[in-house]
Amino acid sequence: MEKRVLVSFLGQAEGYRETTYEYNDFTYHTAYFPKFLIEYFKEKHGFEFDKVFIIGIKSSSWGKLEEYKIDNVEKIEISMHSGADNKEFWLNFQEIVSNLKDKIEKGAILYFDITHGFRTMPILSLSIINLLRLLIRRVQNSNGVASVYEKALGEG
Repeated sequence: MEKRVLVSFLGQAEGYRETTYEYNDFTYHTAYFPKFLIEYFKEKHGFEFDKVFIIGIKSSSWGKLEEYKIDNVEKIEISMHSGADNKEFWLNFQEIVSNLKDKIEKGAILYFDITHGFRTMPILSLSIINLLRLLIRRVQNSNGVASVYEKALGEG
């Protein structure tokens, strides 16, 4: 059976607000979207992620992550550059790939969440997924997800 892997990001979570996420008749109250994803797939699709990689920087709210009680989690701390130019963008790309490439088993199904990603993360994530799928041939299928917080509603 293929492994299911979730890759997500963690910023400075003190700014994350509790909200009720809704999708396909499933609701879950949390401040951290990956927790919603984990519960959603468990409830609606009958599986748990075999591994959850959370990528952040030194100043990410690692202590806050403990409150979300996520199983099978591995924290990956990187040196994030602002991504303001091509050089910094590719430095970020190289650092994330070098931290992930040997940790994802061949044939895994990859879920990539960019909700709490830093600035250029959506484009960077797409590049990483393509590299893992095509060059390393470690990913059987990939799924990108993101959430939008509606401040006026207090909902995701």
